[in-house]
Amino acid sequence: MTTITATPNTANGSVSLDLTLTASVTKVVRTNANGSEEVRASEGQLPSAATGTMILVDFEAAHGLNSYNAYAADGSFVTTSTTLVLDKPWLSVPVMPQYSEKIETITQYGSGRDAATTVHRPLGRADNLVVMGKLGDRSGQLQILCNAYKDARTLERIFERGEIVQLRQRVEGLDMYFTATGIPVAPFSVEGEAETRWSLTVNYVEVRRPIGNLAGAFGWSFDALATDFPSWDAVAAAFTDYDALTLGDGIV
Repeated sequence: MTTITATPNTANGSVSLDLTLTASVTKVVRTNANGSEEVRASEGQLPSAATGTMILVDFEAAHGLNSYNAYAADGSFVTTSTTLVLDKPWLSVPVMPQYSEKIETITQYGSGRDAATTVHRPLGRADNLVVMGKLGDRSGQLQILCNAYKDARTLERIFERGEIVQLRQRVEGLDMYFTATGIPVAPFSVEGEAETRWSLTVNYVEVRRPIGNLAGAFGWSFDALATDFPSWDAVAAAFTDYDALTLGDGIV
């Protein structure tokens, strides 16, 4: 029977899913305070092989309890759960998590939801004619504290690629996918060149979760591997198998 284990990683705000396969897995569904969604996989990972092992890394897990169901082609599934602790908020690009950044704190938040309702006021009538419409998604502003101006510029780069961004933090219901319509930067507290704190304000519009496969990774990568190890012999001595290498687990 296929088994699945989940391991949270506070350092990069992710959950690693390790599956030992006895049947082809077609999808893995995550359930948390934000609802239920399929875990995003790299191209070619799903559906999986019927035997062997597979590792998925969930970069969109919420703070708190996350439950996972791995479904086989015949509809059967196995389940696991884990608790992810986010010590600070994260801004992430869901399809390219390598551009994720941990932020210091959200100092201000505001949101509004505009309705698509149209009100007509005909001449000669006291009453209005109303065409009812639904409320739209949230829009508003996020103000983020930055310890230095360079930190604000680093956060700006998250939005430069024109991709949908995800906010994840510790207040239930505040997580969202959004796009930025403008990003003003200004001093937050002026204390001279070295001590001034800066704010980056994100004018945002909430959007639906983006589709698409993972097109990168965050944290542990082949670039980090090349920096930390002088040869493949050193890599082989440090890790028990390729799964451990993928997770960065067992470095000696």
